Amino acid sequence: MQVKEVMIRFDRFYHDTGRAILIGIAGSEHWLPKKMCRNIVINNKLGGNLRIPTWLCDEKGIQWSDEDGTFSIHHHVPEKKNATKIDPDESLTR
Repeated sequence: MQVKEVMIRFDRFYHDTGRAILIGIAGSEHWLPKKMCRNIVINNKLGGNLRIPTWLCDEKGIQWSDEDGTFSIHHHVPEKKNATKIDPDESLTR
């Protein structure tokens, strides 16, 4: 199982440029590209939340857990089945 993206809750929204946002999480500041952020919700008093890919969290040093994950990808390999012999029914007519 692999988590594709996670919801991140931030404490403070500092700045917004045309291409990136600056947020504060637990006293540290992080610049995040807007094109990688989804469902951005900003509340000036309570902070806010957004969804970003897990690889971006790892790259920026943002802690995340599996409970925050939104999409899980399961890799499934179907079992190969042997062909069975089909006996035609002679009593059927067209």
